[in-house]
Amino acid sequence: MRCRNCGSTNLQIVSKQTSGYSYGKGLLGTLVFGPVGAVAGIGGKNESSTEYHCMACGQMGDFIEMILEAPKEIEINNALQRNDETKLRQLKSYYRNIEWIPPQSTQNTYLRSSHQPSTPKIFSDVKKEERESITIPNGTTSVKDCAFICNEKLYHITIPDSVTSIGQKAFYGCKNLKEIIIPKQVTKIGVDAFYGCKNLKEIIIPSGITRIDDKTFYGCESLSSITLPVGLLSIGEWAFFECKNLTKISIPSSVTSIGDKAFWYCTSLTSITLPVGLPLIGKWVFCGCGNLTNISIPSSVKSIGNNAFCGCKSLTSITIPSSVTSIENNAFCGCESLTSIAIPSRRIKSIGAGVFSGCKNLTKISIPSSIVSIGKEAFRECEELTSIDIPNKVNKIGKSAFSGCKNLTSIILPDGLSSIGDFAFEGCECLIGITIPDSVTSIGKDAFRGCENLEITIPDSLSIGEDAFKGCKRVIRKRKDET
Repeated sequence: MRCRNCGSTNLQIVSKQTSGYSYGKGLLGTLVFGPVGAVAGIGGKNESSTEYHCMACGQMGDFIEMILEAPKEIEINNALQRNDETKLRQLKSYYRNIEWIPPQSTQNTYLRSSHQPSTPKIFSDVKKEERESITIPNGTTSVKDCAFICNEKLYHITIPDSVTSIGQKAFYGCKNLKEIIIPKQVTKIGVDAFYGCKNLKEIIIPSGITRIDDKTFYGCESLSSITLPVGLLSIGEWAFFECKNLTKISIPSSVTSIGDKAFWYCTSLTSITLPVGLPLIGKWVFCGCGNLTNISIPSSVKSIGNNAFCGCKSLTSITIPSSVTSIENNAFCGCESLTSIAIPSRRIKSIGAGVFSGCKNLTKISIPSSIVSIGKEAFRECEELTSIDIPNKVNKIGKSAFSGCKNLTSIILPDGLSSIGDFAFEGCECLIGITIPDSVTSIGKDAFRGCENLEITIPDSLSIGEDAFKGCKRVIRKRKDET
């Protein structure tokens, strides 16, 4: 026998059972044809089931050997047609001189063979029986790739201390696995190793692990506690995605890299400690962590990625260190509880698209003088924002930048401003007065639409988009020679 996973003959026999059965029609058809064929009148003499553990790849499995008496005439259904050469070749491995007998009064087709083997042996490569508890034998050095993939009944496994590595997708889809102890000697855990282990509650990562690979604990919904070792260097992309019961995690100071989406939708996560020395916070890393209330960004961080804290609706405050030179699109989008934020760095040149969009309780923000542009939807629907000072260097306000800021009463536009985008201040119901600088050359469509209390004076030569001031209280055009 050979291992069905890796082909090795180095197998350790775990158990062997023999039993007698009477197989009705359909058994051989299932083994030979799959779902399309059914065989009539086969009597099974014996079945021998041999369970093994492969010493080469670590996978467990079993073979079923059946000794069958083969009939001279086989009945199959119409799903198998005469030109189905693949199925005929499978038949010819057991029967010779096959001829077709056209159907007469029935809808079935018959095959007849002039020769039949007396006792053909059929080794069934059937899926191994799923078990509830497994003990891997001592001496095993690795749990190979896909070793227990999609074994949905597995709830407990014992791994011997001799194991030093766990392969890719080793326990992928073992949704009822509740507990596992990873031996201290393990130095490698592969990609997707515990992907979808929905009932896994606790895990301790051995000290020899230096990287949590991509998607290692993806979708481990019940995981509430995890201990990361001192000496860990990196956490891969999607590593803890949708670990919905994880409430807190301490990342060792040795970690210098956290992959994109690493903690996305960890909805119960309330606090996290980021290591000093971390150079950036990647894309979508804490997106959807709806219960995260506090996070400290270390002074080593230079960049905050797209959607990094998007949807962290319980985050009340955050301090951005002066080391940060880039805040990317939607970084704090949907942080509904955020009341104030300061951007101290004078090296930041722009506020990206949607960075503070949907921060409904943001009342105050300090924008550094280095900012030259405000991206589209940057402060969209910041409903409690009452005033804002736009730095003198800003030359462009993007589309919908302050749309829906319904409590914004005043804003000072800088003299160097050149353009105001479409819908920029749409729906700012409380905006009372605003002066458009002479430097502005264009105002986009619907820019001040619905600003029902706004009285505004604009240069006569200005390029104005459709419905730019629709619904405004009063609009006055000023000629260039007027003061």
